[in-house]
This record gives sequence, structure tokens and C-alpha cells, in this order.
Amino acid sequence: MPETRTQAAPAAIVALAALLAASLHVLFPPELEAQSCQPVTILTLAALEKIMDAEDYDTDPLPGVARGHGFLWKIPGTVSSLRIGEGGGSLHFYAPYQEGGAGFEKVNSWNRDFYFARSYIDDEGDPGLYMDLSLEGGICQERIRNFLTTCLEADQRWREHMSE
Repeated sequence: MPETRTQAAPAAIVALAALLAASLHVLFPPELEAQSCQPVTILTLAALEKIMDAEDYDTDPLPGVARGHGFLWKIPGTVSSLRIGEGGGSLHFYAPYQEGGAGFEKVNSWNRDFYFARSYIDDEGDPGLYMDLSLEGGICQERIRNFLTTCLEADQRWREHMSE
């Protein structure tokens, strides 16, 4: 006996649901599922040191009164600093440019063209590159690693820009 419209409708819905499920699996494969994340809301020196060591970054403790609040980060060609903000709720990157020849015009053109990292002239008249990461609301450790990678990339581009 031939199928009626009411009998064919459930079969079509089942087929459409199967097609949709297969499409979602292609669009969102299991390897892209969110990794488990224990949100970090307060960054400690020990936690930062563990991340820096895992990424094989060369560091030394900050000197003087800043000791215990971050690291000197030995980036090839320079030494920058990573400082944990008051209460551990933020991380701050600073890289000095001491090669000379870069003034307000270079700093202003950097700030005009690049939004994620800003540059200022410090008290000694040298440009510096600054970046901040807020932990407000909690972030994954992977975001801290991404921030460090962004710092390295920004530092390289900034140095190229300052020396042009």
C-alpha cells in the first residue's frame, strides 16, 4: 500500500534531523569542543612562573622593591618585564626601546595604527611598549599563554616600527 502524506512526514523529519546532526558534527568537530577551564581570577607569582617555565621563557626575578611582583623577561635582543598587578587581578608587560632615534612621531604613528599594544615615552625620554591583561571575571591559563605570545609578536613588530 502506498505511503500517505501523514506517514511520509515523520520519515522526512527523521531524515532532516539526521542531516542536521551530521552537518553540526562537520561544522563543530569534537576536537573544537571547549577545553575544561578552571578560571583564574588572581594570578600569583608561582602560577606565572609555572607558565613561563612551561613555555621555556628565560626570566629573572624583578629587582629591588618590585621583587616578588613579576619577572624580567629576556626576549632576544632586549629585556622586558612582566608585573603582576595589585591583588593579582592583572598582568602587565613593558618593553623599553633604548636604541635611540625613535621619538614622538614614531610613538604616535604606532598608537594610531596598533590598538592592542600602546607605546609611551618614559621619564628618561625612551619609548616603551605596554600591554595589559585583566583577569576580571576569570580567564583560562591558555589566555595567559596567548597574551604572552601576543607580547612577543607585538614587541617584534614594535621594534621594527621604531627602527624604520
